Amino acid sequence: MKKVILLGLFAIVCSTVPALAADMVTKAPPAPPAPASWWDTLTITGHVEAGITGNARNTLNGINFGHLFTDKANSLLLNQALLTVQRPLDPKATGYDFGFKFQAMYGSDARYTHFLGEFDESISGRNQFDIVEAHALFHLPWFTSGGMDVKLGQWVTLEGAEVIYAPDNLLYSHTYIFNFGIPFKHTGIIERHAHDCGDHPYRSGKSGHACRSTGMWLQSQYRAPLSQ
Repeated sequence: MKKVILLGLFAIVCSTVPALAADMVTKAPPAPPAPASWWDTLTITGHVEAGITGNARNTLNGINFGHLFTDKANSLLLNQALLTVQRPLDPKATGYDFGFKFQAMYGSDARYTHFLGEFDESISGRNQFDIVEAHALFHLPWFTSGGMDVKLGQWVTLEGAEVIYAPDNLLYSHTYIFNFGIPFKHTGIIERHAHDCGDHPYRSGKSGHACRSTGMWLQSQYRAPLSQ
């Protein structure tokens, strides 16, 4: 009886092993997804912001004193209808890569964001046109193991907690320092590169930690015109 049972178990094992082996051969691991093409990372977005700032006091000429973007008291403003077309650099790029950003705006905010005379005289009304950003981006595998990223053209300032792009602001109105204390835009060239910090005494972590350094840029700052 024991021999019969052992022979039966042996037969089952012998019939199962080839089936398992066949499954191992036929069930190959899934192929990795194909990398995104340049066009797949191109985006076109936009938004519209409008609002009103109420003022119960008898304001001079309907102006909220000390304001720029919300300077018209008790008046509905089309602050910005903004369109952005961009293709950012691939953060995993090891070879050459190219990107860009173009951002244009129409609305009352554009009265105060004109840069170095761009479109200052194109429209004289309350709602005007402005190019907020227009720059090219390059990743170059030069000089360091991580290469370097270069931005060339016009971009919004890196200073301050508020920005021209309305969805990134917490509030509808702006602070005094944003209106008058910092530039809105810069133009020129800025470069960032990654390199191996090694055992740098001023950084914690293991050898091989990546550091990023930022190069100088040439800049021109914006000065607000009179309210219209």
